[in-house]
Amino acid sequence: MTPYKPITISAAAFAFCRYGLALSLWIGIILQNIWVIAGVVLVLGLSYLLKVARAPMIVMYTQTINRLWRSRDEVVNEHAIRFAHLVGTIIGTVGLLAYGVNHLLGWIVIVLFATLKSLSALGFCPAAKLYDCSTSGHCAFIPHPRGR
Repeated sequence: MTPYKPITISAAAFAFCRYGLALSLWIGIILQNIWVIAGVVLVLGLSYLLKVARAPMIVMYTQTINRLWRSRDEVVNEHAIRFAHLVGTIIGTVGLLAYGVNHLLGWIVIVLFATLKSLSALGFCPAAKLYDCSTSGHCAFIPHPRGR
C-alpha cells in the first residue's frame, strides 16, 4: 500500500464537502431525523467507493459553483481521505444500527460521529491522521525512534 498518493482537487469543493456533511449531521441530530444521518452515511460510502475526485459532494460543487467562481486547487492524500471516508461510513453505520436497537444509544453514537466529523471539517481529521501515522511510521503524538 502506498502511503501517499497526491491528488489535486478544488479547495472550495473540498471545504464544501467537509462542512456540508458535518452541518448535515448536526441538522439531522437537531431535527432528530435519522434519514438525514443515513443520507450522510450514504454520501460517505459513495465517496469511499468512488474515491476523492469523483466523490458526490466534490463533483456537485465542481460541476456547479466552481464553474462560476473558480477556486484554488489543493493537493490532498487520496489514500488518507479515502480511509477517512471508510471510517466515517463505518461509524455512521454503527450509529444507524444502534439506533435500530436503542434510540438513545443510536443518538449517542451519532453525536460522537458528528463531533468527529466536525473536527475533520475544521482541519483535524482523526482518521486521516491515523492513516498517515500508520503508514509513515512516525506520528505527531509518538516520538520518532531517531529523535526527529
